[in-house]
Parts: sequence; structure tokens; C-alpha cells
Amino acid sequence: MNENKKNLEDFIHFSTILEESNDEATRLKCLVKLINFNIESEKLMKILEDLIISEESELIRGKALEFFYEKFVDIKIDPLEWSIQNDDSPSILCLHEKLLNRFLGDKANKLRSLIHERYKKIAALFRISPEEIKFFHDLGINFNLNKNYLTDSYMEFYLQKNIAFGVENNHVKVLTISFFNQIPKTIKNLPYLEHLDLSCNYLTDLPKELTSLRRLQFLGLNWNKFDHVPMVLKDSRVNENLVLEMNHNNIKEIPEWLVNVKNLKSLLLRNNKINTFHVPRSNSTKLEYLDLSNNKISEIPLISKTLQNLKVLILNHNLIAGIPEDFSNFHSLEKLELQNNQIKTVPKFILDLNNLKILNLRHNPIKKKSELLKRSNGLKIMI
Repeated sequence: MNENKKNLEDFIHFSTILEESNDEATRLKCLVKLINFNIESEKLMKILEDLIISEESELIRGKALEFFYEKFVDIKIDPLEWSIQNDDSPSILCLHEKLLNRFLGDKANKLRSLIHERYKKIAALFRISPEEIKFFHDLGINFNLNKNYLTDSYMEFYLQKNIAFGVENNHVKVLTISFFNQIPKTIKNLPYLEHLDLSCNYLTDLPKELTSLRRLQFLGLNWNKFDHVPMVLKDSRVNENLVLEMNHNNIKEIPEWLVNVKNLKSLLLRNNKINTFHVPRSNSTKLEYLDLSNNKISEIPLISKTLQNLKVLILNHNLIAGIPEDFSNFHSLEKLELQNNQIKTVPKFILDLNNLKILNLRHNPIKKKSELLKRSNGLKIMI
């Protein structure tokens, strides 16, 4: 009896602190203490129910939710239903989904149905599918804070502090995300996405589900923490001409497979730490635009046979000392930029390239500049 009395006194003590304290950490510890008591189950259920419905702290609401599923889901699901239908936190809705993975039966199925209905309700506000809205919930986006504006007659844009997305014909077509550490796997739920800008995040890799985005035309990965080109891009299955930007990262090497990425038309890797790049000796690619400015490249490899469709090559601000004879076969090239390198002589075959219109050689220690200009034959030379 004395032990039971002591447990009851402790239960009341921790319940009082949980109710009256303003310190979240202290209240969370008290809640954990209460769960460990094997008495007063009805009172504990009532405490958890009140926290799920009325608690301001998302952390404590979430912990109360976990305990309720663990101890009382077979007895009562009313507070869980209320939470699914009314809680504004995307994290809480995601937590419901996670916790329900442990349960089967009619009650669990009813709760899953309510979650789907909640997604449908939110999705209807933004005129997109519930599957697509799931991605934004996994990001932790609170749609009650949303501001939106119509940019033109066919696409509506929605904005929050670090995310913007454009909707056209009930599908997300444009998406910009900043200041995230990782991208949810549910990115695959955006199959109509055409423009994806993941610049200014803290990314070191990409989810494999990115390969599902077959309509993608632009992928921006600038200003992240990549030290390599993510292998997931090797399996890209885009059906459109793709522009890939990975400027301002820590990439040291360009893998051979990169230029062969399906339908890759433009590749920008400015301001990295690249000291060499490789291209396969065979298999002509579709690449038309390549910018490797502001790196540490000292030598241009043999690329004319592989990059047969290349029109623009930009290698400004590197350590290049010469132009290889291989360039004499570069008949597709229209613009060549080699500004701020260490080039001293310009071979004649460069001036004879049929389609070359612009040659930028500014800030190089080139000898006989006036003679070079005389031999330009209509070619625009910046020297």
C-alpha cells in the first residue's frame, strides 16, 4: 500500500509540473516519467488526450501522440482522429503515418483514410494532387503560413520563407528549395516537375528517386556541399533537354559518364576545385554548352570526337597553357572562352574553324597580338 501511495503521489507531482511549468525540456521529462507509472491509466489517457489536442509545443504533442498509440490506440482513437484532421503541423501528420505502420485492423485503416482525406483537403487548396502535397509535408512545410500570388495567366506561384513552387494544370512544374540538409524521397511524387532549383542548401548527395523526374529540363545544384558529382545523375531518364548547374561546390573531378547523361545539353561547373576532366573516347554526346570556369584545370583533354555537338566551351580563370591540336576537329564550336589563363600562343587551326564566331583570350600572356588580329578573318577575337 505504501508503494502504491508513493507512486500516486509521484504521479500527481509530475502531472502538476507538466501542467504548470513553462520549460519545455522539464515538461517533456515529466511526461516520460508519467508513462512509466502502471497506475491511473484513465488519468494518464486523459492527460495524453489533452496534450494531443491543446498543447502548444509540437515536441510535446508528438511525444504524447507516440505514447497514446503505444498504450491506448486499442481503447480510443478520438484524439487521434482530431489530431489528423486539425493539427497544423506537417511533422505531426507525418508522425501519424510513421506510427500507423505498426498497426493493422479497422481502427488503423480508419486513421489512414483520415490522413489521405487530410492530404486531399490541403491539396485542393493548392489545386494539386494529394500525392504531390505529400512531398511538401515531408519537407515540413506548414501551409497555414502560405502566401501566394498569380504571376501570369497559366501558372500560380506559392511562396514561403525558403521554398517556392509553381502550379500549372493541377501539377507542380517549378520548385525552388533552400536551406535544407536533404531532399525527401517523395520527390518522386512530382512527376510533372520541369524546373528544380536546389541551390543554396547543404546537400552532399541526392536521393535515387530523383531519376523518376522524366520531364525535368533544369536542375540547379549551385552553392551546396558536393565534393563529387552524385551517381544518381548517371541513371537520369529525362526526356527533355536538360540544363545541369553545379556551380560553387567542392567538386574535384568530372567523371567520364557525366557528359553521357541522357539528353544533357548544358553543363555548368563553375567555381569548383576541378583540376582534370575526362570524357569517353567514343559515344558522341548531345552536350552543346560546357562551362568549367574558375577551376584548376591545367590541360584540356582530347574532347572533339566525343563532344561533337558542343557549341560553347567556357574555360575562363583556369591554369591552361595551350590549346591542343585536337581542337582542329572542333567544327561544331561557335564560342570559345579562355580568358585569364596562361596561353602564350594561338595555333592557326583555331582561326580556321568554320563555325567559330567568338574567341575570348583576354588576360593571357599572348605574344604577337596584332598579328593574331590580322588573321582573324571575320572572327570576333577578344584579346
